[in-house]
Amino acid sequence: MLHRLGLVNTQGISLKTTNCLESQLSWVSQLTDRVDLWRTPEKKHRWVSSALLAIEPGLRRVKGYRHVSQLQEALRREIQQESASEHRIA
Repeated sequence: MLHRLGLVNTQGISLKTTNCLESQLSWVSQLTDRVDLWRTPEKKHRWVSSALLAIEPGLRRVKGYRHVSQLQEALRREIQQESASEHRIA
């Protein structure tokens, strides 16, 4: 995806693998594994967001963070192109 967006040089250092996401999910699961009251989606969101806030101080900065605005813009263009192609097909 980064190749298609043309951002492999700026964002490829940290985002070419899913290791950073897997690490965060591992930490969140350690904090929420014993939760029994997952009755509503709101409660699920509350537990996960509180776990993310708890692990936030231990997270490292993404390499290439100064170029996140370029990534956002490229993703917006990609989404617009996909929705335009879906309208042409339908």
